[in-house]
Amino acid sequence: MRKLIVVVTLILLVAVALGVWVVISGWPPIVIRDRQYLELIAAFQKAQQRDHLSPGDENAGWDFHVQLAEKQTSVQVKAFPHMTVVRIKYSDEGAERALYKYVDYSHPKELRTAGNTLYVTWTENHVRDQVLATRIRLAWSS
Repeated sequence: MRKLIVVVTLILLVAVALGVWVVISGWPPIVIRDRQYLELIAAFQKAQQRDHLSPGDENAGWDFHVQLAEKQTSVQVKAFPHMTVVRIKYSDEGAERALYKYVDYSHPKELRTAGNTLYVTWTENHVRDQVLATRIRLAWSS
């Protein structure tokens, strides 16, 4: 009986430790499809899709400027279809910056704009794990 109590206690401790680890690390990523999420997806789908440097050539990447409404600032957006991140440079700043942190095997898939909002979808390919994830990132929004 004592061994059974020890085994059950160990199993519970491991389960609690795993639960705490999942909550703290955010793995697996949990997407809550609430009203705000649905509005973001709808806005993304309505936004203007930005053409590649050579329209129709998905290996050409992107390089375009967006004038921010009601401001004297423009933003240059650069992205390559390789394993990299989207980079932005504001006209009133000296250096460009990465829009998001690079994740292994990720690359930009689609860029869209609507007013002062830049939408970026990028894909993470993990052949070994056969995982394909697409995420949307807002660069700026007024």
